[in-house]
Amino acid sequence: MALITDLIQAAKENADKVHDDQVSDDEWLRHIRNALTELQALVANAYRDTFFDTFDFTLSSPSYSFSLGGLSPKFWRLKGVDSDPDTLQRVALRPFNFGERATVGGLQYPWWGTPIQGVPWCPTRTYHVLGQTLQIQPQEVAAGRYRIYYVRAVILPVSIADPDWALDTELERWVEYVEVAAARRGLWKEESDTRATLDQRLLQMRADILEDAEQDENELSITDVGWGY
Repeated sequence: MALITDLIQAAKENADKVHDDQVSDDEWLRHIRNALTELQALVANAYRDTFFDTFDFTLSSPSYSFSLGGLSPKFWRLKGVDSDPDTLQRVALRPFNFGERATVGGLQYPWWGTPIQGVPWCPTRTYHVLGQTLQIQPQEVAAGRYRIYYVRAVILPVSIADPDWALDTELERWVEYVEVAAARRGLWKEESDTRATLDQRLLQMRADILEDAEQDENELSITDVGWGY
């Protein structure tokens, strides 16, 4: 398990700054926090089909909004909303368009022609995220059971000695990215060969993450293990 002090030490080593006091440990902590946020966004965007959490809730009339601020893991970005989860009536809600806020619309027989294994779009409701609040529109028909799919916010250390912080287990495999990205930030003002080397390493790791995501999420893809003649 990666500790904050380990990440800072690794960043210093990558930047060749182990015995250099130009960058304080508090600054290194800030670089680590920024690198964690960068990695989280990169992985979440690459693993679109699998890197998310879910949460079920119920709205009772006249309520039409749900606070996302209390979710655990912490909320960062919404991926989608379903109504009536785990039932044959499950439908997916489309994102809300403000210009259509008073329009219910839909089809008279929305289930016609839809395979039973398919998940059709809800013909009567849409969802809208305002900051940390999810709204179901139109308000008048918002009552019901829902499941949200969301990307968690990255857990950031509050101090170098933060006893409660631990790197997300799903990000642990890419811990080197945090170390190198933080090192790169520590060399922000320098035009050095080390910075150029770190830039190349970051580009390669970004490409590796995208390739990993393609392999992990596509069961039909074939992984090149580098063997053969």
